[in-house]
Amino acid sequence: MSLLNSSTSVSALSGVGKVRAKQLEKLGIRTLGDLIYFFPRAYEKRGDVRPLSHFDPDRQAAYVLTVSKGVSQSNIRRGLTISKFRAFDESGTVEITYFNSPFVKEVFQTGSTFRFWGKVELKKGKLQMTNPKYEPYVEGVVLPDFVPIYSLTDGISSKQLDKLVHSAINDILPEIIDPIPDNLRLQNNLPTLTYAIKNAHFPESEEALLAARKRLAFDEMFYFALGIGLQSKKQKIVFSYSFSLY
Repeated sequence: MSLLNSSTSVSALSGVGKVRAKQLEKLGIRTLGDLIYFFPRAYEKRGDVRPLSHFDPDRQAAYVLTVSKGVSQSNIRRGLTISKFRAFDESGTVEITYFNSPFVKEVFQTGSTFRFWGKVELKKGKLQMTNPKYEPYVEGVVLPDFVPIYSLTDGISSKQLDKLVHSAINDILPEIIDPIPDNLRLQNNLPTLTYAIKNAHFPESEEALLAARKRLAFDEMFYFALGIGLQSKKQKIVFSYSFSLY
């Protein structure tokens, strides 16, 4: 059994010191329970991969591309480095540019393949991408279809928060007891609470995300109704007691 639970301070997680704990507190996150209930505000649907020939300049999308030429770099002025290279798929070629990211020269080697996420635009007759997000693409390695986007604060990146949520889920999710009885849950065609929390953060599929949202919305309404019911019962008891005094 894990020694951690929903009430455990986030400081118990690896990499969370006093400074990081203060940063998380600005987001309303003080415990592991707060962290696993700090759900994404949106998702990047990176599993919807499209060819370059089907790009939409107004929308971000995922593209699986192979680097055709190594990165060339130039310093336009002090403090501004531009890195450029070309990548392709079966339908076309795109020029990719990164600003102030000199490390990409070691990342994008000729012949390597990545899944990029961003906008493709047509400029001066050429397809171009600027500062797209990327993940190495290896045959047989499954990449997530949905990537969570969290509300952030200064000092915390999306990757850092993503890692902390993963850790919290692995540490305490198995210990969470589902408060909704199985018969009520099945009657309403709802998944378990642990399934809902996990898939609200890292959906296995669009169907899993919809099921997770349905369960969490049910819980919210259930507890709201329960609270109203208890408050009403309390008022009746108080009224009855007050009446008996007179």
